[in-house]
Amino acid sequence: MFWLCQSLSLLLHPYTILYNMTERKTYHSTLGDLLLEAENRTLTMCKWSDTAIHDNEGCVSSCSKGGFLDIVSSGLDEYLAGKRKTFDIPLADRGTPFDNIVRNLIASIPYGDTMSYSQIARMTGRPGGARAVANACRRNPLCIFVPCHRVIAADGSLSGYSGGRERKKRLLQLEKFPDQQQCYIRKNM
Repeated sequence: MFWLCQSLSLLLHPYTILYNMTERKTYHSTLGDLLLEAENRTLTMCKWSDTAIHDNEGCVSSCSKGGFLDIVSSGLDEYLAGKRKTFDIPLADRGTPFDNIVRNLIASIPYGDTMSYSQIARMTGRPGGARAVANACRRNPLCIFVPCHRVIAADGSLSGYSGGRERKKRLLQLEKFPDQQQCYIRKNM
């Protein structure tokens, strides 16, 4: 019996390794490089490389052609060319319960539209929680896919953005005037 169990575990082991595959890739654009990470065909991270703190320990990298992150990259190409307004990529739900509520609300902000931190705070049931919403935005590991750049101050100013105000401004311009934004497509590298 012991021998049978050992044999089965050896047979199943390669599938277990494949099932828990983590992919990492750097996506290059004229707005800056994005670090992409996925586990089991679910996007777990999309952060600007100059703002991300990233741990490479314990990762099995798989960036072969046709991988999940190639699909993600194609979607980013289309978005930055003004040809995609929504994404249908599975996203990881990591963070505190409040962070996840805020991210779900942000994900519902339509392309080309904006909402203020205080509006989102009211929608969470915390009318005075604009700063808590801003902190949840700051911790968002899925920029562009959970579009925190669409969240602005109550007075209409851009306020902060983890990728920097200039990127926030350019992303909002892309969404308001998609036909004029051909310059944001991936850099040739």
